[in-house]
Amino acid sequence: MWLSSTLLVNFIIVLLVLLGIFSFYLTILSMLQTQSRKKQLAYMDRSKWKWMDYLYHDGDFEEAMIPTTRDEMKAAEKLLVSFLNAVYVEGTQYKIRKFANQYMTTYYRRMLTSPEWSIRMNALYRVLDFYLIDLAEEYMTFYKKKKVRNREESYYFTLVQLMIGKVQPYQFLLDDSRHYTEQQIRAIVKKLSDRQLKDLSKHYDYLNQQTKLAFFDVLAETYRVDYEPFMVEKLETEKDFEVHLRILKSFQTMGYASSFEPFLPYLASSSWEERMVAAKIVGSFPVASTSSYLLPLLEDDNWWVRSVVASTLATHKNGSSVLNDFAHQTKDRYAAEMISEQLWKKAMA
Repeated sequence: MWLSSTLLVNFIIVLLVLLGIFSFYLTILSMLQTQSRKKQLAYMDRSKWKWMDYLYHDGDFEEAMIPTTRDEMKAAEKLLVSFLNAVYVEGTQYKIRKFANQYMTTYYRRMLTSPEWSIRMNALYRVLDFYLIDLAEEYMTFYKKKKVRNREESYYFTLVQLMIGKVQPYQFLLDDSRHYTEQQIRAIVKKLSDRQLKDLSKHYDYLNQQTKLAFFDVLAETYRVDYEPFMVEKLETEKDFEVHLRILKSFQTMGYASSFEPFLPYLASSSWEERMVAAKIVGSFPVASTSSYLLPLLEDDNWWVRSVVASTLATHKNGSSVLNDFAHQTKDRYAAEMISEQLWKKAMA
């Protein structure tokens, strides 16, 4: 019994010592993290406005902008990534990438060879963001030697190959054995150069559905109005309904079409979604030219189509007059009610 009590006391003492050591460790860790955050904030406070002046107002580059410690590197990374994701201004990307190549390459080189997957991935994100070509080529050599390949890392390895021109986009986007999500494919297409994007469009007929959907999303999101003829052509020839609808939605998202005529056939589509989206596109043109095509859709079987047509026409300068005239002519009670509702909303706005 005495022995058992002694063992219990010793166990409690050891446990308390371990808890004390652990608490001390957490305290030190918290202090180090606090110091790190303070140093990062100090760099950002010191250099943020200098960066903005340099990037957006052609200001001079200053020595104070160069990070010299690990904490300052982290702070510089946060600033530069935020500037890359901000509103595009010509020349900013070049300045940021030139700076990263000159002053941050060593920092990311160490991270890329880290045994910790999360650290390697963070570095890989920045290699892509900052176009660190030399590091990308080094990483490819390192990656090919690895026996175990994480699926996400394999995906980003593909992006690296694209960046340095080791593979053409259609070479892997045509390969159905690569199970990328639509979101991942969209990210890949977004990173293509103008030449690569053009090359992909030439191989359009060989792309799978996911890639086609992502392709048109990117054209719309990046406002590639220069691809309008291509999009109109595919609108006329594409047989896959999902892709066909996505092309229409891409025109709507882009908010640009040189003519409404290519969309007129889809006002009579058997799909209410296509009729609705086509109505939005056609409705963006002057009401004097389009009302004769849109007004019949106020008697459409689908409520959403009627609503879109009524609200679209109501936004035009002479739209209220056109809607009033049709309300007096139509024998469709639902059409008249829809018009009345939209005109009331416009009057109350």
